[in-house]
Amino acid sequence: MSRDTLEIVPRTESTQLELKNRLAAEPDLESFFAVQALQQTGGRGRQGRSWVSPKGNLYLSVLLRRELFQKVDTHTWIPIRVAMAAMQALLSLGGDPSVIKLKWPNDLVCVLPNESFPNQKGVPQKLALQKLGGILVEKVGEHYIAGIGINVASSPEVDQPTQFLHRVFWIKGNSAVDLSAVCRSVMEAIREEFTSDPVLPSVLKARFSRLSVFSEGQEISWRDQMGIYQGLGDWGELLIQLKSGESTSLFSEDIS
Repeated sequence: MSRDTLEIVPRTESTQLELKNRLAAEPDLESFFAVQALQQTGGRGRQGRSWVSPKGNLYLSVLLRRELFQKVDTHTWIPIRVAMAAMQALLSLGGDPSVIKLKWPNDLVCVLPNESFPNQKGVPQKLALQKLGGILVEKVGEHYIAGIGINVASSPEVDQPTQFLHRVFWIKGNSAVDLSAVCRSVMEAIREEFTSDPVLPSVLKARFSRLSVFSEGQEISWRDQMGIYQGLGDWGELLIQLKSGESTSLFSEDIS
């Protein structure tokens, strides 16, 4: 990875906006050029949500030019592929694959005991999904910018359970990793993901299944509905069997 591939800024509104502006000024920027911010003042997640961005965590945006996707049309898989690459990066640093998982469509989560449910004799401690990171992919002209946020040194107090990487590694008896190592690993994994040979949907579906926190046949919920998780379709959509026996597909929802 060349030195010029990554630009680090101490503080910005958002790395997505920073990279969009850089691309507008320099249209010939190469794929995988990235911007990392040490702090964001206006970070965003999916569906317009704010992304709380204290110092010590990873805020990274990576340029994916259209030329990367000419051999096979898998545009709808881009957010999922970025999430899979980010997870593989964390596993390569020593993360436990039984703890760090993917939640469709593109959340990194931890499966750890929820401390709000203390152990009782003979009663297993309940588990909770705790958000470790997330992905935001935006189309800019003919290209894509992938935003990656990972809680490394701390987890913000938001309206859902969260976790951070240092604590996950400590709980499992591993040494903490520094922010620069996480950034390098994520960038390298994304480069490998999108420079490999064309990937068929069947391969992507199998990969996601191995990394997913949900298993086929498991009951899930979204909004005020419930159904049975049936894996992913050829476009990366979530396949669900409703209680009525009918099938439906989701392309962007929060599931639990």
